[in-house]
Amino acid sequence: MFLAGSAALILAGKLYQARKSVRDMNEALEDIRNGNLNRRMLAAPDNIVAPFFYKINAITEGYRDTIAELNERDQANRQMMTSLSHDVRTPLTTLIGYLDAVHSHLVEGAEREEYIETAREKAHSLQMYVDDLFEWFKLQQHFQSFHDHTSALKR
Repeated sequence: MFLAGSAALILAGKLYQARKSVRDMNEALEDIRNGNLNRRMLAAPDNIVAPFFYKINAITEGYRDTIAELNERDQANRQMMTSLSHDVRTPLTTLIGYLDAVHSHLVEGAEREEYIETAREKAHSLQMYVDDLFEWFKLQQHFQSFHDHTSALKR
């Protein structure tokens, strides 16, 4: 009878521990769902739910790393777009200035022809820049597609 009582106490203790672990897991998952990707679940290796905790921790860490990488990419893209805007605006402003001067008859004769030639050169330069930019975007898209494919293979 004493052994049966001891076994019942041990089982009751394990059941209590399992219920507490499930409550802890539920609380942690709710916290994670609310955006706390730094939340970790801890359990002793002999805890029946420990493998679940470890897997959830690994998934959360993976998502946190992915979000950090996406934020870095977003910041880099914002900086690049700011730079591109400036790099396109400067020659375009020059081109417009030369063409407006010609159109308004502010320059005549040989000087007018020089302005037209300068505007033509700026337009070609701008076209080459835009072509290079599109080529770069295509390469980035190809690289991203390749990177996504290789990342999927690692999973």
